Amino acid sequence: MQAPGDASAGGEARRREWFGALVERLPDAVFVFDARTLRCLHANAAALASLGAQADQLAALTPLEVTPSLTPQAMAGFLAQLESGAATVVFEGVRRAGLPDEETPVEVRWHRLPGSHDPVIVSLVHDISDRKQVERVKDEFISIVSHELRTPLTAVHGAVRLLEGGAAGPLPPQAVQLVGVAAHSTQRLRHIVDDILDLERTACGRMDFDVQPVEVAPLLQRIAQSYAVVGAPSGVALQVQAPAGLWLRADTARLAQVVGNLVSNALKYAPSATPVRLVGRRELAREGGGVRIEVRDQGPGVPVAFAGRIFQRFAQADMNTTRQKGGSGLGLSIVKAMVEAMGGRVGFESAPGHTCFWLALPAVDAG
Repeated sequence: MQAPGDASAGGEARRREWFGALVERLPDAVFVFDARTLRCLHANAAALASLGAQADQLAALTPLEVTPSLTPQAMAGFLAQLESGAATVVFEGVRRAGLPDEETPVEVRWHRLPGSHDPVIVSLVHDISDRKQVERVKDEFISIVSHELRTPLTAVHGAVRLLEGGAAGPLPPQAVQLVGVAAHSTQRLRHIVDDILDLERTACGRMDFDVQPVEVAPLLQRIAQSYAVVGAPSGVALQVQAPAGLWLRADTARLAQVVGNLVSNALKYAPSATPVRLVGRRELAREGGGVRIEVRDQGPGVPVAFAGRIFQRFAQADMNTTRQKGGSGLGLSIVKAMVEAMGGRVGFESAPGHTCFWLALPAVDAG
């Protein structure tokens, strides 16, 4: 099928018809929504087939019906990103496929574009079943290896610590240094294994979450106090900004873990004598209406080429820098998995000299 080359008015009409035919033949589902009402204006053949719907049923569809796993709060957050100027919003979800209990994993890309009258949102929905199957095989392999490593690694670390503490008698100075290196390395390996197992339990739904009301300001103060000693050698101070009486719904221990991961990451890249700020605030309605926790630093920022995969497992922007900083590429993926398991969202904004990682969870009234 070749594009018409005629520049006349008739040629323009033929080009539009040709382009429409191309969209109809795409294997991916394509939806066009009114950006103001969110009602569906158009869907290609693949989109209609994926829903088992007819063209005359389009007006009743919204993004929530197209992607059943999408929550109203998450949708509001994605729409806010587009309205704020984001070129594209990408997220994963599931789509019902035929039978009521049959679901297909999909990647969804939203683009906000000017329409003939009002702006529209073009939604491209891509089936990622094959990719998810590969990820499951990889994750199962990593999980098995991690489980098999944990017990002997714990024993080795314990034995090294005993040697370091003089349980086998005094050691020569050179041996003390070597044992210290071994103790540090085995401890780091234990953390990596624990991170992998946390991810595996969260992904499989085997991690328990005791979700309850949590006041934000005291939580952030405790985290800042815990990490103050980490930033002190380089003069990086942790500052907390959160109003009293701001509550959200989460598992307190897991929330402390994920915010701690963000703080630890910020401390690695914050320049000397600059602050790392922990901010708690109520989201605007257009942002989603939840409670947002932000961790801001003045580091070099996230490379543009890395931004799209920053929350993926083992993702590292700069292997040399990450190794020097002691990262494994798992911290941010743990943040995303745990926050989403508690019904929240994660994101980031970055530019040279400013990086803000944030998480948003459902708001609750005090008490």
